[in-house]
Amino acid sequence: MVGFRMSRSNSNITLNYSTIFDCSNRFFLYNNFMDDLIHFSGKTQKITVEASQIQKGTFHDKEGKKNFILEAEFNRNGELLVKKYPDQIEHYIFHNEQMICKHVAKLDKTPIYKVDYYYQEDLLVKKVRVNNDGIVEDSESFYYNTEGLLEKKQSRTMLYEYVYNNNNLLIEERWHSDLNLNQIIRYKYEEDLLIETLYLSGDEIPGRKIELKRNKSGFITEEIIYSASNLIVSHFKFEYITNYKNNWLKRVKYTLHTQNKRKEAAEVQYRDFKFFEELEAKKDEEITIESGQDIQELEFDNGIYKGEVVNGEMHGFGDFIFNTGTRYQGSFKNNVMEGKGKLTYINGKVYEGTFANNMLEGPGACKWANGDFYAGEFKNGKMHGRGCYIWSNGNRFEGIFEENRRTEQGILYKRSELESDAPPEWVNELFK
Repeated sequence: MVGFRMSRSNSNITLNYSTIFDCSNRFFLYNNFMDDLIHFSGKTQKITVEASQIQKGTFHDKEGKKNFILEAEFNRNGELLVKKYPDQIEHYIFHNEQMICKHVAKLDKTPIYKVDYYYQEDLLVKKVRVNNDGIVEDSESFYYNTEGLLEKKQSRTMLYEYVYNNNNLLIEERWHSDLNLNQIIRYKYEEDLLIETLYLSGDEIPGRKIELKRNKSGFITEEIIYSASNLIVSHFKFEYITNYKNNWLKRVKYTLHTQNKRKEAAEVQYRDFKFFEELEAKKDEEITIESGQDIQELEFDNGIYKGEVVNGEMHGFGDFIFNTGTRYQGSFKNNVMEGKGKLTYINGKVYEGTFANNMLEGPGACKWANGDFYAGEFKNGKMHGRGCYIWSNGNRFEGIFEENRRTEQGILYKRSELESDAPPEWVNELFK
């Protein structure tokens, strides 16, 4: 977690999710739930967030209709270009890696207001909000310490002061314009990840508290909100179903009932990413067996192996022909298929990609004898994660797969709607 540093070194937006709120105000990072909902890593072109409520049924629960939450588009430098909500749209203008203006309008493009940003030595020093009639509605000034961390922000009615520890925001004080201390917020971290937010009154009387638990990836797994009397107001748990490149694509939000601790599914949240293509696809690339210093032929009950051998085991590159006629060409480790390889069945079905413990794991592709084709992610030998399935009739599904089944998170295209039968460009991103 970073502080409120506004130097140009941060304009690469390594914490991209902060830009969803406002590129100029890193302190919005501390909105706990929304922070985790839109956090992402990597060079993304667009992110779309949707959610569906769980509908209770007599025999089983089911997901309701998906609701659009937000959509954000970025350029290749990671700068936010457009942010769309259900009721409004925001456009951002950058110059020399600094956001200089934000325009906010209704979905029918009717202007609402704009915000201008002013800098001094690469630090944001002033933000001015102007309505559609050209009248200044609000103005904020920013002041920094010698390390470039924001230590004070002042608007027409409020004064904010900030205290840090190792670049992490530790204390936030909110003062009224009459210099009365209104609220104190204290933050607690674990390995630079926010795990607790405590709200106090100006007299330091404890108020609402939010506790967070996270997994090794930093994703929130549990959120508990306490009242001023330290009673649990709400308790949520999150389970991550589908992930891609350190980004979660699908998670289930559960409500924990205070009295009996019963866990009840409340909402399913979906995120879809479109990444910039950075590598060209290596279409129909053949895997070649590289000759090592110890090429041997080994016989097994289920087939014959020819390739590199270490300590009497298949280890390195090799070619295994099964008694059934199936053939594997690729990498082995300790007698199992491990690494990059190609598996060809006698019926014409071909798997190609990364193998782990004799099964496809990670990015890969499969072509069936009838002409069907899949390119995307695998888990335990099954289509699982982001992928594209093209039927022999030309129809295509792009989206998320779970254990060989396509989910509702994706788009099914008819052949007449497509310009090409080839997989979409983002599939290449899987094979980096």
